[in-house]
Amino acid sequence: MAATRAETTKFFGLRSLTGLFLAEFVATIALSWVLGISAKASGDNGFDTAMPAPLLAFATLQFGQLFFAAASALHITNEYSSGTIASSLQAVPRRGIFLGAKALLLFIVNFLAGVVMILLATIPTALSAGEYGTFSFPDMVSAALGAGTYLALLSLMVLGLGWLCRNSAGPSSVQSCWSSGCRRFCS
Repeated sequence: MAATRAETTKFFGLRSLTGLFLAEFVATIALSWVLGISAKASGDNGFDTAMPAPLLAFATLQFGQLFFAAASALHITNEYSSGTIASSLQAVPRRGIFLGAKALLLFIVNFLAGVVMILLATIPTALSAGEYGTFSFPDMVSAALGAGTYLALLSLMVLGLGWLCRNSAGPSSVQSCWSSGCRRFCS
């Protein structure tokens, strides 16, 4: 538990990581609003664009996941690049506990961020989409929990890649290729 508290202090003490999270929230809300406007304009022109507003907000994660992947990669690779990994491993000599604390923190933070982000982004999306973005409570719950789970698992994958690669370019590149390739393969 002490290792997790230390990781929390390190995570929220870095402006680059908190800045990435703030940028993601702003980008998701803005993109969701634009997607709602697009759905309304297309629907008014006769296209079938009706989709629940939380799912429109969820669709913006295709772009926003890059911010979360970068923050997750930086959480581990910052220590290698700055040389603080030695003091971190002296404070927590068992690497399993050290990595587990990082994984637990990233899982919880990214899960909560995904849930809150979808809940917040649904408001401007529903307002801008009008009747084309009507939704029910189960739509909201499934989109929020899905976003939280997706971002939490994504952060664990990128954390592992960062641990293996020890630089931020490798995990970010692999995540970008994996997510775009996976979408093409599955569709």
